[in-house]
Amino acid sequence: MHIDAFMTETNLFDYNSIDEAVAVYSPTVYRLAYVYTGNVADAEDIMQEVFVRFVKRKPVFESNVHQKAWFLRATINCCKTLLMSKWKKSTTLVESFNEESQTEQMADNSILEAVAKLNENQRLVVHLFYYEDMSIKAISKTLGMIEPTVKSHLNRAKKNLKNLLEEDENV
Repeated sequence: MHIDAFMTETNLFDYNSIDEAVAVYSPTVYRLAYVYTGNVADAEDIMQEVFVRFVKRKPVFESNVHQKAWFLRATINCCKTLLMSKWKKSTTLVESFNEESQTEQMADNSILEAVAKLNENQRLVVHLFYYEDMSIKAISKTLGMIEPTVKSHLNRAKKNLKNLLEEDENV
């Protein structure tokens, strides 16, 4: 089945394609949620919420690019909702004992941890540019920013990442 075909011609949702959507987009959604929140448990919750929204809303996509943009935007929205929630603001989460083993499975965790320390805009731009291979123009459209702003966030993020990684080496 082609990735674009998450809806059948009769506009009935094809439940076999849910597995395909999860297989294709769960790594992307998880990485973005983890970079945004800096927390494995929150990233997993957000990933689940994004796919619940996918199933409930049954979106029709014009292309793979449109489909990927939908998953990225849904992930960002879920992250913002979680971080603004009253519960999240008023509680301190105790990390699970197995978080270390889960995060070790992620490629180059030290870089991801450094990215997670950046401010929100820099984190998003870095993630979309380097991990999702999006162009400046595509990032601009996805985040609703003008291209010079995206470039500025990317340049500042590079400088900040360099400093953060150098600090980690000196520790």
